[in-house]
Amino acid sequence: MSRILVMMFVGSALAACGGGDGTGPGLLSLGGSWSYSETLTDQVHSISCNDAGTVNITQTNSTFTGTFNQTGLCTGPGGSADNSGSGSVTGGQVNGSNVSFQVPFCQYQGTASGGNPPNRMTGTLSCSTQESGTTFNFSGTWQASR
Repeated sequence: MSRILVMMFVGSALAACGGGDGTGPGLLSLGGSWSYSETLTDQVHSISCNDAGTVNITQTNSTFTGTFNQTGLCTGPGGSADNSGSGSVTGGQVNGSNVSFQVPFCQYQGTASGGNPPNRMTGTLSCSTQESGTTFNFSGTWQASR
């Protein structure tokens, strides 16, 4: 009888730590829809961008993927350019409260907070892209909430 009670307790503890949702014991559950904003700058070319949108995350254990959809605007010496678009989130990893992932041309690092599942993520990003033989390197910050 005591063995059954111990197994029931262990099973309940694993579910409370995230084991009941497919993310494994103790892992943060990032799956779902998030609203985000980001600000990034290429200081060499005096270009700044402000973007906002949504990202939908699907998580399996400590890895995740997803999709994003954003609206945004970049301004610089030559005027303004639309930075709106959508795409895939790839290479997502969660390790403790640390989060990392990629979208086309950009790398994101950050931390998740606010319990499990967390309700907030914040971090830094770096992007690199080329246009007409010129390389543009951006860095900035991002934040997301459920």
